[in-house]
Amino acid sequence: MSESPFTNESNTPLVVAPAPFNKDSTDLILHTADNVAFHVWKVILIEASPVFGDMIALGNTPHTASDEATPDGAHPPAVQLTETSAALEPFLRMCYPPSHPPVSFSQLDTLRSVIEVAHKYQADGVLQVLKNLLVETFSPAEPLRVSAIAVRLEMADVVEASARDFLAIPAFGPYSGELEDVSAGAYHRLLAYRSECHDALEEMVESKLAWLADDTWRFRVSCTSCAASPVTCSIPDSTAVFVPRAWFWHHRNRMAERLKGRPCGAALESASVLERGIRGIVEASSCGLCRAIVPEMLRAFNDRLREEVDRRIDEVGLPCCSGPRGVADAVARRSQYPKSILPYDDMATAAVWS
Repeated sequence: MSESPFTNESNTPLVVAPAPFNKDSTDLILHTADNVAFHVWKVILIEASPVFGDMIALGNTPHTASDEATPDGAHPPAVQLTETSAALEPFLRMCYPPSHPPVSFSQLDTLRSVIEVAHKYQADGVLQVLKNLLVETFSPAEPLRVSAIAVRLEMADVVEASARDFLAIPAFGPYSGELEDVSAGAYHRLLAYRSECHDALEEMVESKLAWLADDTWRFRVSCTSCAASPVTCSIPDSTAVFVPRAWFWHHRNRMAERLKGRPCGAALESASVLERGIRGIVEASSCGLCRAIVPEMLRAFNDRLREEVDRRIDEVGLPCCSGPRGVADAVARRSQYPKSILPYDDMATAAVWS
């Protein structure tokens, strides 16, 4: 970055942002909170953000003092923003035509700050791309943080996606500082969703193998050499019953135990857990018949179990961004924006910025 001839409102020298935001021919300058000047084109901001568009249309773009003028003798208007250059630069790069390297994020904190910029300026196209990154890149590993961010910014689709990912981690994982920004009600709704999913799967587990319906017959074993389990299962639409082999019921119980801690299909995805169980049964069994059918049967059982788990989870209502007072609370939060963060004083226009 190079030093700019311009200063901010407190006459602090500014540093010019890197390309493509360093062209003197542009028609607007954005000053960040950390004293970086971004030279931008109004037309691009208007297309990307209705908030910037309204501001420019109203002509409320106050310029700060500078010692140099543009070629036509007029100073380009400048706007003092509250965002830092670290948050604003990725946002602007996503607004500009893609002749520059794609924007990537390795840290959730960085992505969050850029999402907040896109949300504030209502840049829906940029925001959708950022939300996709949030869900695909960060939600699987940090669903609680992502959920808190989404609730605060009222991104319903991200709230739902992160709620599903939340099922795949321990209920009480590491503390997330983002929880300080959401209500107890929002966190309660997330825990209630997890509890409902747990209950839905517990009902399935307690039904023994009734959930298999017409597929039950696939897991009957005619072997009488291997030990029997202590349970009796019925055949749907029949008076017949059968007793599963102990090795099969042991595997079924192991999978049920995994679902208790993580009530979702992801709990069954670990190939190592399945293959280790298969190997243990094959090595321990003295029955040639069972040793031959164990691998195929248990893999088929897990596939069918995963389908049923996903189906039951899909039937559980996903948590929303807010409760009955959600809209009123959101309006109240927005009204708390200090007027000093607005780049102009016109009250009618200020409502757009809030």
